[in-house]
Amino acid sequence: MPKKLFAVIGVLAVVSLFLTWVVSQNRSTLFYKMMGADSDTAMMREPAVMPSIGFDGGMGSGEMGMMTEDRALGGLSYPYPYYPDEALGEENRVYLQSAYHEVVVKDVSGYVQQLKDYFAGVDARVLNTSQANTDRYQTAYLYVKVPVDRFDEAVAKISQGVDKVVSENVSMDDVTGTVVSQAEQVERLEQQVVDKETELAGLTENTTQWRLVNNQLQNLRRQLEAAQDNAEDFSETTQYASISIQIADSERYFKGMYRPYQPDFRDTVYDAWLSLQGSLSSLVVTLIWIAVYAVLWAPVVAIVWWIWKKRQGIK
Repeated sequence: MPKKLFAVIGVLAVVSLFLTWVVSQNRSTLFYKMMGADSDTAMMREPAVMPSIGFDGGMGSGEMGMMTEDRALGGLSYPYPYYPDEALGEENRVYLQSAYHEVVVKDVSGYVQQLKDYFAGVDARVLNTSQANTDRYQTAYLYVKVPVDRFDEAVAKISQGVDKVVSENVSMDDVTGTVVSQAEQVERLEQQVVDKETELAGLTENTTQWRLVNNQLQNLRRQLEAAQDNAEDFSETTQYASISIQIADSERYFKGMYRPYQPDFRDTVYDAWLSLQGSLSSLVVTLIWIAVYAVLWAPVVAIVWWIWKKRQGIK
């Protein structure tokens, strides 16, 4: 077979490879446009928890509100900082308690079910749970609200029977000042409502002054109702502690995700094997695309071959 024929076949093979790459790139771009547009927008405007502004204009109400983070517009807009009274004179303190654990266990599913059974027995609330199986790891995550009187017991229970506690973080936030501020706000609004009701009772009904005072009274009542709801909600929050548990069947999972990690020999071999599998898979895919595109370049090769044979016969 002459060199020209080899050259034609080589050019066609290169063209097929190039078309394969172009099509795959277009498919990837289209996929990310379809799947990533909404998630990108959501990430640009993900919520951040911030103290909400109370009726007195400060942030001492204790209610946790939501503010919008817009990275595209320069980040969060923070209200003017406000530091409430910590109520240091109060002897009975109120705390928000929380804990975070990273644990390694051999049987992830069994450990998760064990914890669920325990939490159900102590009147806790499992608010979020997820499990995942990958080629390398089995993982799970739990987010639980536990009654504060069972918090220490629950923290100890998490560490029982595990292969290793990779990380443990227990924190306590004194919110006595917030509780006292809420109570004072409710009391202040209640007195203002009483005073305004007394003022309204001394006015002639349906006069201009009566309507003005009545509107002020209705506004105070709405503020009082909202303040009472905030205080009740926050009181319920302080009755439960938050516990987050990240679970995996290998310590390497945590090292690889959260901390600088130098892979050992086994990890290196495994990573190399995964890379080889990916390369072989890409090669197979490329060969399939070349074979499919043969409907375009095979007839051209056949025509060139026929012309070459015909010219050889003439000579």
